[in-house]
Amino acid sequence: MQKLLHFKYPPSQCLRCNCLQSSRIPNICDSCFAQLPRLINICTGCGNLTPKPLEVCGNCLNKSSSLDQYLIACPYQPPIDKWLRLLKDKGRTESLPLLAALISEQLHNQNNLSVDILIPVPIAWDRRILRGFNQTELLCNALCKSIGLPTSSDLLTRSRRIKSQRGLSRAERIRNQRNSFVVKQPKLIKHKNILLIDDIFTTGATAEQAARALKKAGADRVIFAAVARTPDPKD
Repeated sequence: MQKLLHFKYPPSQCLRCNCLQSSRIPNICDSCFAQLPRLINICTGCGNLTPKPLEVCGNCLNKSSSLDQYLIACPYQPPIDKWLRLLKDKGRTESLPLLAALISEQLHNQNNLSVDILIPVPIAWDRRILRGFNQTELLCNALCKSIGLPTSSDLLTRSRRIKSQRGLSRAERIRNQRNSFVVKQPKLIKHKNILLIDDIFTTGATAEQAARALKKAGADRVIFAAVARTPDPKD
């Protein structure tokens, strides 16, 4: 995989400790970036936590999925949860470089990971108009500029309006997301390895339905990557 995300920027103020210094990643000092919480024990087959570093947990051995691998960088806890909420709800983009760097770090840690194109999880067109942006697309653009891979926000789109996922159970999220994605120009992803980018992983319902549409359109592999994973009541 490509080298870990690095930037060359003048001194900037760290979002975590407020110091002003030059660093590898804009808006966070090297010391604070190293101290951000990471997810270590995570099943690459479903995104759930495991007692120790395993490639696939026991629940995934007999479970079929359209996703080939999950890469999730951090738990959804301070200060990462605050930065993600500011990005999504307020359009605050100062955390984008460090959020993209967290995903880049996950990619860097994978051996022999082959990716052809990055695709952000889309939001409904009316929600995008109301919000003015898709935060996942902004995150994807920040990532692709540094790792040297192409991205497209037009290939995967929403096929219908869905209600907000907030507060829904896993079963409700699955029903809400079912058949909600469509791929435009399938020939552009046929036999490709797709890196599907999202900001927050909750139950996996969105990622699974998006991956199903990509696989149906001819993608060979779909790897899901997100900045943070929300707590599971069973954890």
